[in-house]
This record gives sequence, C-alpha cells and structure tokens, in this order.
Amino acid sequence: MKNRHTYPLLFPVCLWMLAASACSLTQGPAAEGTLTLVIPGDGDPATKGSDVTAYPYEQAVNRVQLLLFQDGTRCDYTSLEDGVSFPYTKKYPSLGAGNYRIYVVANGPDLRGATTETALQATAIHLSDCGLTDATGFVMMESAAVQITPGVTAQVSVPMKRFAARVRVTSVRNGLPASYADGGAMTLKGLFLINALEDWNLGGTGQASGWVNLGGRTAGREASTERSDFISTAAQVPLSCRDQLFRTVSVAVACGATYNFNAACLYSFPNAVTVDHTGPTASWQSGAPSRLVVLARVNGADWWYPVTLLKDGKGLERNTTYDVSLVICATGSSDPNEPVTEAQLQATVIPAGWGAGTNYTEPL
Repeated sequence: MKNRHTYPLLFPVCLWMLAASACSLTQGPAAEGTLTLVIPGDGDPATKGSDVTAYPYEQAVNRVQLLLFQDGTRCDYTSLEDGVSFPYTKKYPSLGAGNYRIYVVANGPDLRGATTETALQATAIHLSDCGLTDATGFVMMESAAVQITPGVTAQVSVPMKRFAARVRVTSVRNGLPASYADGGAMTLKGLFLINALEDWNLGGTGQASGWVNLGGRTAGREASTERSDFISTAAQVPLSCRDQLFRTVSVAVACGATYNFNAACLYSFPNAVTVDHTGPTASWQSGAPSRLVVLARVNGADWWYPVTLLKDGKGLERNTTYDVSLVICATGSSDPNEPVTEAQLQATVIPAGWGAGTNYTEPL
C-alpha cells in the first residue's frame, strides 16, 4: 500500500450527515442526505498511555474496508487499497432518512461477500491474523450507529480497536535464597500464555473450539493420562499461532539480579472466563481464565509460575495491554495451570486500555 502510515490504535472516525431519504433510493432532492466519513491521519495521542509502548506491527494499517448498512442490509462497500493516503474522506450521497451503521475494518479478511450485518459479524478471524510484521498488522474494527434525519447534520466518532489483548513481560527479578543450588541462580526458559483463544469472529463471540494451550497442556485436557503433557517448548504450541503465544528466553539470572525484557509480548483474543472449571473433560473444555506462565529452572529443577490475567474482576479484554513484572522467590508449581503463592512469586500487573495505566498487585 503506497504511502502506508502507522497510527496509534484508535482512529477517530468522524461522520457528518446532512438530511436523508432511503439508502436504496431517494424520494426526491429535498429528502436526500449526504454522509461524509473521515479517517484522519494524525490519530489521538490520548488513546495510548504514557506507560504503553506500541510496536510498529501493532499499529500498521494496510487495507481498510468501509461497510455501510441500513437496517442490517449493506448499502455500500469500499476497500482502500494501494495508493490510499491519510487523512481519507469518503462521501455517501443521496442517503434517505433512517437508521444506519458504519463499520471500519483494518487488516481484516475480505468482506466483499458480507452483504448483511449478520454475515459481517460471523466472519471468522484467527490469532495468526494478528501478525507480528508491518505487512500483516493487527485486525481492528469498530462501528457506529447513525440516524439520518432530513435537514439535520449528525457527527459520530468511531474508535478503531484491536481484537487482540496484549501481555507484555517487562522484568523478572531473582529473589531466590542464596542457599539454593548454584548460589540461588536461575534460568528463565520460556514465557507463554495458556487458556488462550485463537479463533474469534468480527462479532466478538468466541467458540469453545478456539481454545489453545488449555490447561498448559499440548492436548488441552485434564485427563489423568495427560497430566505430564505440559507445554515446555515452542514446538508444543500450535504452529498457526506459535509466535503470538510463546517466547523462548534461555537466559541465566544471578541471585538478586533483575532481567529486563526488551520486547516480550504475547497475544490472545479476549477471554471472558474468570473461574476455573473442574471435573469431567466436557466442563474443562468450557475454558479457564487466561494465564501468563513463566517456565524457569530453579534449585536444579524446572518449575512453572502462572499469573492469572484479570482486570477489575473481568477476564482478558480486547484492545487492552497487560504489563507484567515478576519476582521469583522460591520453587514454583509442578503444573502450569495451578496457582502459586506470594511466597513463591510476586506479580505486579499494569492493565491499560490504551489510556493511563493503573498499578495493582495481581492476586495469585
């Protein structure tokens, strides 16, 4: 795409409406209205908190699709491809009075076949669509309802939002006793997300089949025969979204030292589950809260350190970043999905909806 720009995540999209008659057709010049859609090029710095760094691939905007619906049926479709620069303005002439909804989709799948809002919302997206390159970018979408009344000018702002949530590990401090093996030194082996969602749709409803790394196991179930089948290497994470869900670290950290990460970001689609399910496999498959897991070698053995990712009692949310700093104080858990105590791990999480972040101590 020529003149490709990167922007902060939220795009203020301004809509000015003048008068109306019908989207399908008009009842004469006096009843006609015009809808003007503007995508500005400068973005809004208030949409990105000072404690949140956005990486170029997270901000990259490639193809943008505009879809206008009246009463659930599409009136207009426009795809902005190569040669488009921002700010961008589009006018919809001769609109009639009635209820409309405008959708702006960035980096999404081809929506030419979505002739109804139902079809649009059912369009599938995959976590791999949130690619870690500028050429792919992250799938973003938002919409706004618009009522067109003849003789009245209306203005609506549509903030663009990523579908993914981001978990960023900023630092891990070695708070182990010096009496441990190797003088209390530890080796950080990997970071990964468990109980994540890789399948989603533009309507924002996840499917149980979309769970990945469920329970921190390659097979994703809690059957006793699979209790040892834990995720410990990238090879055990599904290839389709490995880069989004796993980071190999392999770094030694001396007793009392802190390892600061440059860019250790992991991604998942939203997860509304806040309570763990127990019992038969059927109930387990309904999901569990998303967790960041650190795999570390401590005192001569490998241990897992899970951190449950909740914000104000809510599960993992779209368009939200979770900055995590950790202090490892003792040997951890023998299961990546079973919690540790604060005597084993101290975790601080800063959740931010691309606004000012608020510190809080994550209950383990």
